[in-house]
Amino acid sequence: MRFEDVELMDAIGSRFQHLKLVGQDLANSAWGFAKMMLVQRPVFQVISKQTLERITESEPQNLANITWALATIKWYDEILVGAMAERCIVIVKQFGPQECANFAWSLANLMFVHGPCLGALSNRFITDGLKSGSIQNLTNTV
Repeated sequence: MRFEDVELMDAIGSRFQHLKLVGQDLANSAWGFAKMMLVQRPVFQVISKQTLERITESEPQNLANITWALATIKWYDEILVGAMAERCIVIVKQFGPQECANFAWSLANLMFVHGPCLGALSNRFITDGLKSGSIQNLTNTV
């Protein structure tokens, strides 16, 4: 799906620069824009900046959704993705099978190799994901 109202998207992008967003707001915004395949540079710059500012508050679903959005629109921000990979390692025990699969898929699609993060995700998925994960999560992780 594509949204073609350029004037509206420009207005949203302009307004976005003045908002203070929390983790779920950032994740939902990134997901929504990516789902519509809208690459609004000002919006993703704000999402990147504010995610970095709040990286220690980031939760698994927010990390997974933001990385999925970045991978979907091919927005490569090495500093942001690196920080999210480091945060993933710290909170990997909070990741469910879906977050493991989505985060690993996103890193692969961004061609971002972070060995410690991928190892932590693999161990987490092996430990708990194989017991409770779906076949889709398993295949996405592979």
